[in-house]
Amino acid sequence: MMRLILLISVFVLLPIFPVSADNDVDGKALFCQHKDHRPRTKDIGIVFKNGKSRVIFISNYSVSETFWHPYTVWTHKIQFHYFDRSVELNRRSLAFKDVIGWFYCSLNTEAEVIGALQIRISNAKKKNKI
Repeated sequence: MMRLILLISVFVLLPIFPVSADNDVDGKALFCQHKDHRPRTKDIGIVFKNGKSRVIFISNYSVSETFWHPYTVWTHKIQFHYFDRSVELNRRSLAFKDVIGWFYCSLNTEAEVIGALQIRISNAKKKNKI
């Protein structure tokens, strides 16, 4: 009877506990676009490295980045620090919600993310007349 109770509690509590950060997420990067696809000023990158994450974004015609913050990996989500708040990325859809709406992400390398943001900057500069 005790084994049955122990077995049931393991299966009930298992999804509650996070997976350690040294897993398949480490070393990956995401390129994320805002749902409304207006001018790509809201496009960002997220880099996961050594148990920490940072956001890469466009600021004043240059690529900037936030400080590194720890992230937590769960079986179905990744909780990470997005500017001044904590958000949850759905691991299946690669989407997360912020105050301005939904971001949808794709798996990339850090270099590819920075390159995509640089292209956004170049395109924005070409449209300026002064």
